[in-house]
Amino acid sequence: MTIYKFDFHKVVGARNELGLTQAEMANKIGINRNSYSLKERGKRSFGSTELANIANVTKKPVEYFFSKIVTDSKRIVA
Repeated sequence: MTIYKFDFHKVVGARNELGLTQAEMANKIGINRNSYSLKERGKRSFGSTELANIANVTKKPVEYFFSKIVTDSKRIVA
């Protein structure tokens, strides 16, 4: 079985590739910096619209922000 898990580290990397601060990215996707910071650190979840906006800003597909976790019947293999 294959499971996909949101990877907030990929959001950080994509933002850094563009040279944007958290405040600049937050402004581009329409949320405040404090909320963005919590979400980027994995303390809260991005909504689907926010994630779509991040994908649009970074020019990456939404799927890029997910990591594949492969499981067998007994354990998870990352």
